[in-house]
Amino acid sequence: MKDQEIVRLFWERSPQAVPALEETYGLQLRRLAGNLLSSPQDAEECLNDAYLGLWDSIPPARPEPLLPYALRVVRNLCLKRYHWNNAQKRNSQFDLAFSELEGCLAGASCPEAAQDYHQLREALEEFLRKLSKADRTLFLGRYWYACSHKELAVRLGITESNAAVRLSRLRGKLLRYLKEKGVLE
Repeated sequence: MKDQEIVRLFWERSPQAVPALEETYGLQLRRLAGNLLSSPQDAEECLNDAYLGLWDSIPPARPEPLLPYALRVVRNLCLKRYHWNNAQKRNSQFDLAFSELEGCLAGASCPEAAQDYHQLREALEEFLRKLSKADRTLFLGRYWYACSHKELAVRLGITESNAAVRLSRLRGKLLRYLKEKGVLE
């Protein structure tokens, strides 16, 4: 079913809206929740909460395309659950992926850092647009979808060590790019 048809079902408050969304994008939404949360029960609960959240937010929203909107809702709910589950603990897969980026995006907890958010976001979007499709898939797979090196290697048809090396090089490129743009010192 097409995005416009699913959104129309949400706008009409049709009981078929959520099943249509599940049928069309359920696999991607489940995969994201499963990657972010180690507990299948937590992933399923977040997915159900996401369906409720989408029901509540459409209308007034009219997302186009629908998949990124739905993925963002699922991701935000999963991150909240992850942080709640892991307060004062570290989860190796998820924390490892983001600790890799700390050298590039180390955050300062000062008011100036909050003002730089918009500039950083634009620079990241521009950086991603300039990457090849394979590199963008690798980067987003690791740092947005929290996929393992092994999963990314299978998806791209490369070795696991090649995926790790390419990600390391991409982080270096990102760091140089952000310094060049004046986002980082």
